Amino acid sequence: MNALQNLGDPAGHSSAEYWDKFFTTVTNSTVFEWYCDLVDFISVFHSITAPLHLPISSLFLLHGGTGNSDLIFELFTQHNVSKSIAIDISSVAIEEMKQKSSQFSSENPKFLGEFLQADVLQPLLNIHQTNSLFDGYVDKGLFDAMMSKFDEECKEKTSALFTSAASVLKPTTGFYLAISLAEEHVVRLLVDYLQNDSGESWKKLDVFELDPFFTSGKKGKLRPFCFVVHRGVGGEEAVTFNFNNFINGQYATTKGEFSFESVNNAVNDSRDSYAEAGYNNSNNNSNNNNINNNKDTNNSTNTPDASMCCATLHIKPFEPGFNWEQFATKLKSEYFTEEDGLTSNYEFKDYEIVPVGYGVCKLVITIVTSFEDLDLVVELIGDKEDDDISSVDVEDVRQLVSDLKFKT
Repeated sequence: MNALQNLGDPAGHSSAEYWDKFFTTVTNSTVFEWYCDLVDFISVFHSITAPLHLPISSLFLLHGGTGNSDLIFELFTQHNVSKSIAIDISSVAIEEMKQKSSQFSSENPKFLGEFLQADVLQPLLNIHQTNSLFDGYVDKGLFDAMMSKFDEECKEKTSALFTSAASVLKPTTGFYLAISLAEEHVVRLLVDYLQNDSGESWKKLDVFELDPFFTSGKKGKLRPFCFVVHRGVGGEEAVTFNFNNFINGQYATTKGEFSFESVNNAVNDSRDSYAEAGYNNSNNNSNNNNINNNKDTNNSTNTPDASMCCATLHIKPFEPGFNWEQFATKLKSEYFTEEDGLTSNYEFKDYEIVPVGYGVCKLVITIVTSFEDLDLVVELIGDKEDDDISSVDVEDVRQLVSDLKFKT
């Protein structure tokens, strides 16, 4: 039986036992970076420090769930951030990073980074010997990895994570910065927690859209986002919300109502515009499309079929190294047969191969099908690929509201 069949799906796990086994069994010391590179979100750091008249190099940062990421080293070499602490619940990961840090420090004596084993869900007040408060908490995929769905368990973990972070951040200028794919359940968990906090510990949520195509030339179908939650102490009736659009290398800020619908709609609109701009079309083949999406052509008056929906499937494997490109190609060909019993046409469209954690990737792919067939599609994929696929989850189901129409 392979490693992940023994260990189970990484999503939602937060125990030291699981992650020690994971690092020992799965990663084999392979460096893993979540979603994007430092160059893709360094401008967010600038947007935080500029109003405070602070250089980025002066920041004292706590990296939560660091794994074996090189981010702490890159912040030093590229931006002179010398004072940082990186924590992870896995002693295996921390030992690996301590060894790497020892060599890095010998070559860079001004580097003052530390690596410590700690549980991000527990109090961190004594994490540093001087008890100094941190300027920022850096979460590069941690929240996404720990929170697998919107349920009571994940709500409790969200509260524990942010309560712990708030206790070690400066009370008026501290910030929590999270790189995320901003999936619906993640947005819902974050907004639900902040609404319950009611401005007692946190005062503002900034959402920044990231543009790896512009900043590092990388194409991808799923746009990453950066959530920045700012500390605040009392006096606020509610958390405020700003959405920051990335336009030609600069951010344009729009104030919005702080609610799940407002934040999630802003994220979805940004994700859609990223797709429409063509940044995520590296795997598209216009000659093979079964759906016509020319909204503005010939003033079409076609009305959408109310029974049709657009959904995003998140497909995870048992084993790292699964050939997702080959599988996506298979899906986009004639994957289902008449014997499978689907009652309507379907089309697999844009897809993205997304890191889940430390060498494991999942396939995120959009499908247009009927509401009636959606559950059957999920079941069929699981049945057909039961040796390789561990789970198929559905996110962001939306009724078609444009003049998408199947060709006849």
